[in-house]
Amino acid sequence: MSIEREEVKQLVETAEMRIGASVARMEAGLEAFKELMQERDRSYREEMLRLRAEMTEFRVEMRTDIKSLRRTIVVTGISAVLAIFFGISAVNSALLTHFQGGLEAGSRIAAEHEAMRQDVRQLSQAIERRTQDRALPQPKN
Repeated sequence: MSIEREEVKQLVETAEMRIGASVARMEAGLEAFKELMQERDRSYREEMLRLRAEMTEFRVEMRTDIKSLRRTIVVTGISAVLAIFFGISAVNSALLTHFQGGLEAGSRIAAEHEAMRQDVRQLSQAIERRTQDRALPQPKN
């Protein structure tokens, strides 16, 4: 069995066509894969840009919130200090007023006590004089 030249040529051409078709299918598949990857790359880039923009916006919001929180903390601290200061001042003022009232009442009581002492002395002296007057012999008439 001998294969003739024309048959060999035809077999080679058939093999080349098959190989060419296979290579063409592979190239088409690779081209479709390449387009898919490019589309994914574009999609990922867009997503990354969107995420970056969101992160920037979030960072700006957080900085604003932190500044607001700082102001709130400072105002609350100042308010607390002022409330404590005025509270202590009010207590001190009330104590001072009560102490002054007590001292004034004590002064009045001391004056009244001194007046009572003088009255007691005068009464004691009067009693003593009467006692002495009775102790003296009375002239007989």
